[in-house]
This record gives sequence, structure tokens and C-alpha cells, in this order.
Amino acid sequence: GAMAIEVYTGEGWLASSMANGAAVAQLAQSEACASDVPLLITLEGQRKSVERLMSRDLPTASVWLQTTPIPSLIKRLEKTFEAKQLTLVALEGSAYPSELCPKGCRRGETGLFSNILDCFRCPQPQKNQSALREICDHFLANRTLELAIIDTGGPAVEEWYVLETYCRPRSVFIVNSVFALHEGWIAARLRSAGWKEVLSGRLRWGNGFPHMLSLVEETGWVYMMDFGYFG
Repeated sequence: GAMAIEVYTGEGWLASSMANGAAVAQLAQSEACASDVPLLITLEGQRKSVERLMSRDLPTASVWLQTTPIPSLIKRLEKTFEAKQLTLVALEGSAYPSELCPKGCRRGETGLFSNILDCFRCPQPQKNQSALREICDHFLANRTLELAIIDTGGPAVEEWYVLETYCRPRSVFIVNSVFALHEGWIAARLRSAGWKEVLSGRLRWGNGFPHMLSLVEETGWVYMMDFGYFG
């Protein structure tokens, strides 16, 4: 069936909505089409966020796994898939482990970004180093990813590198597409490669932010597709 990968879970509202939608689709399909039920794999490094997601009203076809130890992740996933038809797999762990690049492209404890150039100095993850790479190498070896969902607290350089290189998504949903130091550059990159914007909209974070913070009271989202893949 179709597969979507979300980086990262965050508040879990999108993951829970998609999981429930997939469960409804599963009920509507016949047994002959059971293998066509879509699966969402959502990654999240913060345990509290995973706990928040799993406490929501989710379909029974949902499971929570640790990404570590990464060398055994694929076997554990396959065993889980054999047990039952799933619509949501919540993986507790990072798509690009911070230990591979201690500085990386993320906020420090102060909430401020380190040298932005560090975003482009992280190494390519090797075998058994990135849960995201392992998933795509194994389950998408002879196909492409139907949907990638990008919702990070930073530019997502490391995460997008893994997605683009190993997962090869055909469509992308970018949540913070207009925030500075966030994922808007991915949309620009895809547009230059011929991808098309299918849907877009605005999200409001709050009101009355002081001074220049008023610039980030509102953000945007965009859904893009690579129509060239379909010929």
C-alpha cells in the first residue's frame, strides 16, 4: 500500500488525522484490497510528543516503537507488520541522529540557532546510522515514497537530504513554508526542479507578538507534487 513519512510528529494533530482517515479507508475496502491501505510512519525524537500522539483517539491499527537499536529496526518493523495491518507507526527517535553531527542545524538550549553554516556540514548517514535511511532503503528499494511530510523546528537540511536521496518522494507537504530558518528552501528547490504547487494556505501562531516577532505570527503550508514522475 501507499506509504507516507512524517518528520516530525510535533503535537500529533496531523498524524492522528491521517491515521484515522486511513482507518476509515481500511473499513471501506474489501479484503482483496486490504494491502492498499495507506501507512503513515511518523518520527519524533521527543518522548513527550510521542506520548501525546498515542494518547489521542487513534485507530487500533497503531503502534509505537523505538528506533534504537537501529540495526534491528527493520526486523522489528517487519515482525510488527506481520502481526496486523497498520495505519500508523510512531517511531521514537530522530530521522538524523544528533550524534552524527553534534552542531547540526538546530536550536541550542537557549532556543537560538548555532552557526547556520553548520547545517551544510553534516555527514551523509551510513548504513545503520539513520532510522529514516534504513526504512527507505528496505521498504522503498524498488519504489518511491508517496508522501513526505516536513514539520521541523529548523531548516531540516539533514532530514531532507535523507528523504531526497533515499526515499525519493513523489509529493511533499511542507508545514512551515514561509518562516525564516525553516523549510521554505525545500519548496524553492522543488519548484526549480519542476515540481508544481497543488495546494497552499496559511497558519496563524498567535497575536500581539512584540517588535519583529510580529513577522512570525503567521506561517504558511504548501503541498507539492512531481508530476514528471507520472509521465
